[in-house]
Amino acid sequence: MALGHSLNLPVVTEGVETERQRQIIVDEGCRQIQGFLTGRPGLAPSVDAASSSSTMPHRVGA
Repeated sequence: MALGHSLNLPVVTEGVETERQRQIIVDEGCRQIQGFLTGRPGLAPSVDAASSSSTMPHRVGA
């Protein structure tokens, strides 16, 4: 955190899972967190649904 702050860069702490961890991070001066405390991962869209999307690149040859 000190290096990021000294370079005037935003710092994000990853892997925050408990309120206690969040409080320690905030006390140290980090204001951005990511981890299970703020949200659980979701399911990815199915391959069939993604492959029918017009935004998916098409493979040439195989």
